[in-house]
Amino acid sequence: MASTYESARYHPVLRSVLRSLVINQFTKEYNLPEHEVEINPEDFRKAAWLATICANSENEKHQFIAATFAKLTYLQSPNDESRTQLAYTILSRTGNLAASRHLETVFEITEEKTDDKQFKKSFGGALDLELGTKRNINRIEIKNQSYFVTDFQRKLWDNLQEHNNIAISAPTSAGKSFFIQHFIGTLFGKNEEFKVLYIVPTKALISQSSDTFRKMLNGQDIAVKTAFVEEPVTKENESNQSTKSKKEIYCVTPERCLKLIQQGRKGSFKPHFIFIDEIQNVETNDNRAVLFEYVLAEFTKIWDEAKILFAGPFIKNGKELYKKLISLTAEEVTTYLPPVYQLRLTVRVQKKGFKVLIHLGSGNKRYEIEIPQKNNLGAGSNKFFLAPVVMRFGKSDGNLIYAPKSNYCEGYAIEFIKELNKQGKANQNLHPAVMDLIELLKDEIHPNYYLIYCLKYKVAFHHGKLPDMVKNEIEYLFEQGHIDYLFCTSTLLQGVNLPAPRMFLISPTKDTTSLSPFEFGNLIGRAGRIKNSMVGTVLCVETDPENSWSLDYFDAEYTKEVVPTTDRSLNKTSEEIINTLVREPRLLKHTGAEYTGVLLKQKYLIGEDTLRSYLLEKQVDDNISELIITEVSKQFEEILIPSSIAELNPTIDPLLQNKLYKEIKEDGIKNWVLIDEEGGNPNYSSKRMTRIAAEQLPYEQRNFYFQFESLLLRMDEIFAIWKEASMRRVGMGTKKMAYFGNTWLNSLPISKLIENDLKYHQVDLSKPLSLEKLKVINSHINGVININSVIVTYILVKYFKLLSDILDSLMTQVQKEQFGRTLRLPTMLELGTRKIEVLIMVSLGIPRPIALRTAHFIPEKNRETPIKWLESITTTKSLRMKRFYLRFLHRKGYLPNLREDEVKRLFS
Repeated sequence: MASTYESARYHPVLRSVLRSLVINQFTKEYNLPEHEVEINPEDFRKAAWLATICANSENEKHQFIAATFAKLTYLQSPNDESRTQLAYTILSRTGNLAASRHLETVFEITEEKTDDKQFKKSFGGALDLELGTKRNINRIEIKNQSYFVTDFQRKLWDNLQEHNNIAISAPTSAGKSFFIQHFIGTLFGKNEEFKVLYIVPTKALISQSSDTFRKMLNGQDIAVKTAFVEEPVTKENESNQSTKSKKEIYCVTPERCLKLIQQGRKGSFKPHFIFIDEIQNVETNDNRAVLFEYVLAEFTKIWDEAKILFAGPFIKNGKELYKKLISLTAEEVTTYLPPVYQLRLTVRVQKKGFKVLIHLGSGNKRYEIEIPQKNNLGAGSNKFFLAPVVMRFGKSDGNLIYAPKSNYCEGYAIEFIKELNKQGKANQNLHPAVMDLIELLKDEIHPNYYLIYCLKYKVAFHHGKLPDMVKNEIEYLFEQGHIDYLFCTSTLLQGVNLPAPRMFLISPTKDTTSLSPFEFGNLIGRAGRIKNSMVGTVLCVETDPENSWSLDYFDAEYTKEVVPTTDRSLNKTSEEIINTLVREPRLLKHTGAEYTGVLLKQKYLIGEDTLRSYLLEKQVDDNISELIITEVSKQFEEILIPSSIAELNPTIDPLLQNKLYKEIKEDGIKNWVLIDEEGGNPNYSSKRMTRIAAEQLPYEQRNFYFQFESLLLRMDEIFAIWKEASMRRVGMGTKKMAYFGNTWLNSLPISKLIENDLKYHQVDLSKPLSLEKLKVINSHINGVININSVIVTYILVKYFKLLSDILDSLMTQVQKEQFGRTLRLPTMLELGTRKIEVLIMVSLGIPRPIALRTAHFIPEKNRETPIKWLESITTTKSLRMKRFYLRFLHRKGYLPNLREDEVKRLFS
């Protein structure tokens, strides 16, 4: 039977008709009827018969051919009743009822927005029975709403209910997150007590996923949290400590998991359900991959009853990877079949127009169409070619334009709006939500931020150096259709949910490194979303025909076996491995191999047998294993630090941790904590202390800033923190790091940090502002944002967390209460404040800028219950902030009891 399916798949008639359908989809999409290809009716009938044969195969390659035929047939003949029924039948047989919802002419027209519709006309007795049965099988009921799903989604839903350990692999657009999130919602409804740990790779995804859950779980007593914040126990909130929410979900990164693992070891946090998204990040060449692996391994040690799932795209070895990372056997739910059809095009820029090469599938010659352009395109760099390409082939329903670097991303966007401006296309009808973001950027970033100029044209850029709140708002506006053109970087590869009808790619690189086929496939998966359409378009822009790259990527195999960074590192020569174990901190390059060396030392600290077992699991050669154990054992002769502390900081060398531990024990705790007024330091809150004055005082008499700086300088002597910063392309001295950390802790908005930086560097802000002045201003804006993201909320958090963990292990309960501020420093640094009400609001999903503004209005008695206070508000008189801040709080569900007349006034 397999040969029958193969014969049908490769039959020349089916291939010829499919080729013509693809070409005609392009001509229809871009209104080029003169290039339409005629299809012989007899050939079409034969091709339809061959497609129905492929549809019955269990092989996804055969199903893909059939589904492509069905989708293109409907898209080009939506009003042809017989062809629409044919398309529906094929889609049903390939198990893609999610796509069939777009075949509107098959169903009866109803006023209700529902997929549960009746067929307009009978397909015939046998087919009616077949198709009706399939609709019943692939129907999922969630909250009294019917979803007609793909076979993959049906299988995933069934496995979620039947199994505890699941490895999921599916393309970006397959709908895995949607059904996992809704399944979590059903579990909250079924259980009196239920806790979830939802792990994502980036802070931007924390906001995106927590917003989704907050909206989905609205009205239920379920706490959606984005960080663990240990609230101080006081008389006012002591009773509240014993009545904490029995239902909660933490949306966190692997870094923020460490605090929850710590709580898990104490027995104060026990999740019932754990989901890890974008599992392929265990193979990145940095410390985060090793941290990710460590976190996963801990789950089964402390939460052995939890249901654990992970997911990623195009992963071949899901089951084996699950066993390797989590040490359990998993059910595997896999598909490589995308629910949407992708029209794949290469656009070559020529002097007098464009040459479009239509990709017709692997092994087929591309079809070429010349499209003349009135204006001579001339020659130049990518950014000058890009504007005419995007304007000719983009549409107002959403366009993603990929750039390999953040500065390219902004540069392309600026060049594009210049072209729009030349053509008089400044948008006069911006949506109020876009105007809100413009006002927020003026307040929270700078009035001359490039993004403000772009938004006035319904254009934006999105990259890793943007503040998280800004990224989230851009994603929301793009999804809602209020932004037409979005220039973006490889942040899309980290799972950011930004679907679009079409995507433009200028270069197949990430920074200066070529994208792998796996990364390319994951990236272009954003083009097309089954929720909105059956088709997406990918356009690769080539300016040099001698350097053509798109065909190789379009024809590539996107699936791969994910190999953890530790496996690759331990597959090196014994000399290379030993070198990573002995390298001095100041010589570290902070690679995945070096962090694997740190993990090996962590294992040895627990016990030699633990390291030996780990190396055995990793299938390291016996001789190399012995060399590793011998080398590590030499280094561990005078270890005092308990393994339980070192383990909580898996990306810091335990030998260096031990140095800090010994120094703290020798110096005494009081020389390593913040001494405030209650501890007998009258200078603690002083803001006028000079450096000369501070250096003449003993540590315990200095103000907060110089105590904070002292702690950082002393840790830098051990860990060479400055080197880690420079390896992350943010070179600066430790004192400057302390300055930025202090200003962040003092609850200053990022705009103030930017303003201070511009003043310090004496940047000319006088008008008129030339393009060169704007470039300098924005360079400083991006620099400050990057320092804050990389140095303050990541590197400093990492080392102050270690300090906090060591101090916590050495303190008495009385000391913990006395020096609680020091123990909370890592959380304060990451969330950007020392105010408890702001910490709580940010940990529950309110962005820092809005939390800081809101904090001004919270009564003293409500400081430790700010969310409840917000929920009690019925009038905006209690929150005298600008309207766009209030609109944000209401849209996100933090002002649920605002009076109806107040809401109308707010959005009028």
